Amino acid sequence: DLGQSVVVTSQKSRALIDCGGTKRPGDTAATYLQSIGSSYVDLFVLTHFHEDHAGGVPELLDRVKVGAIAAPDVDQDSPLRQEIEAQAAEQGIPIHYVTETCQVALGQAQLTLYAPVGSGGESNEQCVSVLCAKGNWEALLTGDMPGEEEVRLANREKLPDIECLIAGHHGSKYSTGTTLLESVTPEIGVISVGDNSYGHPTEEALLRLTDAGMSVYRTDMQGNILITVD
Repeated sequence: DLGQSVVVTSQKSRALIDCGGTKRPGDTAATYLQSIGSSYVDLFVLTHFHEDHAGGVPELLDRVKVGAIAAPDVDQDSPLRQEIEAQAAEQGIPIHYVTETCQVALGQAQLTLYAPVGSGGESNEQCVSVLCAKGNWEALLTGDMPGEEEVRLANREKLPDIECLIAGHHGSKYSTGTTLLESVTPEIGVISVGDNSYGHPTEEALLRLTDAGMSVYRTDMQGNILITVD
């Protein structure tokens, strides 16, 4: 299964970043949220509209209430985007398209939504990136952003030194490049990946992570990864 879904919780506030995969990811995410005592998500962030990051959204919206959705304004002709927009409109969920970098309070934490840096037609090049911060602890998530766009992001934004990096594109050799790693110096790397025909995570990506001195955790080996910031 190739997909990604990240839950961020602070006090009683909750955000969900992406909900994709090939094995009913919407039901998986909804069941997990309900298992931790919540059927409500304050903010649902989509990095882009590919199946491995957004394919479970229709299922999820049938089971979980969502306060608002944030997403990049890309793939206007995508049937998945159109289905999500129609369902959101039916349920009265506002969609905010991220065209400028913005910050959102989430309990005692803060989310920074970085607007896409790419200008090409590929959704992967125009992902929304998310920085999750609680005090001096920060995690960065870049969706399926390729290395060239990672360099543009590092050059455009003042990225902080972070503690955790969600590896780009499920450990693809084309993402999580040296420039990004040297810019943000993460201590922990998390790879969201399962059985797939692409060879993710690749040896090249894994070597870059370990060469940077990071501890690496993988959902295909450890299952759900829980990080608690005290």
